[in-house]
Amino acid sequence: MPNILEITPICSTVYDIGCGKNPAISIDIKEKLQAKVIGVDLSANELSQAPSGMLDNCIEANICHYRGTEDGDLLLCQALLEHVPDVEAAFVSMASLLRKGGVALIFVPSRNAVFARLNNLLPQRVKLFLLHTIFPSSRRDQGFPSFYNRCTPRDFRVLAAKQALKLRSFALIIKVPIFRSFFHCI
Repeated sequence: MPNILEITPICSTVYDIGCGKNPAISIDIKEKLQAKVIGVDLSANELSQAPSGMLDNCIEANICHYRGTEDGDLLLCQALLEHVPDVEAAFVSMASLLRKGGVALIFVPSRNAVFARLNNLLPQRVKLFLLHTIFPSSRRDQGFPSFYNRCTPRDFRVLAAKQALKLRSFALIIKVPIFRSFFHCI
C-alpha cells in the first residue's frame, strides 16, 4: 500500500468519503501535509462527532448524488462502498472530486468474501444482533446496512475505467475473517 505522505503534495486538499466520526488519516499526517481535509458523509451528526480539528470542512451529502469541483489531490474511501446501493454512481461522484492527477485510495471488503455473502443473506436485525453480541465494541461504529453492489475486483476495474481513473496499483489484502480489496487510482 502506498504511503500517504509520499503520494500526497504539501498543502493538498483531501476528501474523506464516508468518514463520519472516524476520519481515515490522523491529525499528525494532516499537519505534516498541511492538508485541508473535507469530510463527506450522509450524516451531519456523524461528521459533527469527528475529533476536533480533523475536518476543515464537512459536506453532508449522499455520495451517489454529490458532484464535486475537481479540486481534490487525494480521496480516501474506507469501508464505505459496500454500504452504497449504487456504487457506479458513487464512482462518478468520487471522480468529480479529484483534480487531474489526483489520487484515490479506496478500501472495500469484497462481495466475494464469505462474510459478505453471509451478510447479504441475513436480515439486518439478525446481522446487528450477531455483530453486537460477538463484538460489543462495534455498537459505536458498525452496523450500517450492506449491499456489496458491484464490490468485486473485476467490477472496480470496470468502474474506475469508466471514470477515466487510471489504476496505478491494486492489492488483495486477506485478513481472517476480512477480505478487502485495495485500489489505488489516479
